Amino acid sequence: MNAIPKRKIRKSTKNTFIIVAVLLFIVSSIFLYNGLFFIEQYSNMKEIYKYETNFKADYSVNLKDNIFIEEKTLPSGKAYLSDLIDTINFDLMYNFKADTKSKLKYTYDIKGIVKGVYIKDGKEQEVWNRVYTLTETKSEEVETNEIKIKENVLLNYNEYNQQALLLAETYAIRLTTKMYLQLDLKIETIQDGEKVNVEYKSDIIFDLGAKTTEMTGKFKDEGQGNMIVEVVSKEHGNAIQTALGVIALVAAAYLVNKALIGTTINHNIKSVYKSELNKILRVCQDKIVHLNNKIDVSNQELIDVKDFQEIIKLSEELGKPILCWSSKEEEETWFTIVSNEVLYRFILRDEK
Repeated sequence: MNAIPKRKIRKSTKNTFIIVAVLLFIVSSIFLYNGLFFIEQYSNMKEIYKYETNFKADYSVNLKDNIFIEEKTLPSGKAYLSDLIDTINFDLMYNFKADTKSKLKYTYDIKGIVKGVYIKDGKEQEVWNRVYTLTETKSEEVETNEIKIKENVLLNYNEYNQQALLLAETYAIRLTTKMYLQLDLKIETIQDGEKVNVEYKSDIIFDLGAKTTEMTGKFKDEGQGNMIVEVVSKEHGNAIQTALGVIALVAAAYLVNKALIGTTINHNIKSVYKSELNKILRVCQDKIVHLNNKIDVSNQELIDVKDFQEIIKLSEELGKPILCWSSKEEEETWFTIVSNEVLYRFILRDEK
């Protein structure tokens, strides 16, 4: 079987093939590493729990025996004479509903928080703060998605109002005193390994120690909430980078094959430099003297000329031979003329 003849190329071309092949191999290694072993992470936000809340409150005012108002009980939504109020009957309802059933642990109680404020130099100073427990703390843990709380509180308004009046009278101080009726609720659950906390505090306010009082705050309060977590997903490798790495590797192998196996250096390819040199040597052979050693230019004035024709002209004018020295390693030839310690030089180079 006959061997396939190798294609002849220049040495510089062969070196270029090898350099490009090495660069392609490096690029291929980077792409293949990223494509096969690199782990890319993606982050997304995911809703894992959603819920709605609803709070409602209503009340009626029970009066003391008096000769002014016939009714024993007045409905909500009015202003009332503080001295005529005996008790206030509150109905509180709270509903919690989630989109997913889970183990819900909830705790709540109802408090009456009294705050007395004194105004001095235009600034409010809280001088009285007392918490009254209106219901005991209640706790429960159930597997469900819904919680319903309903509580009735009979608040002894007259007692708290008399305390506010007594404090102001005893210390001869003018206070602005209010009571905050507060349902304090906490709900806990676990969803997809994440802890979910829901807290709620009602906001119902009325005056103590004043001539009149009325209920303010939120008697209807709807809300919603959710639990959002960051979900991190991992992707091993990258098909595009793997493909690019394979392509670069194949190209590198092809160039290596071309440079080391499929081609050989042709030392007989004539360059422009060699053609020009041969032409000069042939035309001016009677004027040229070949030297074995490089001319020492350190002790002479050196003038470089840009055209060989100037060297010929100087040789004829000065009646001097043209000294020729060639460097095979650097592929360049010096043509020089020496006259009165002045060295005229033209360098012919291989412009690669």
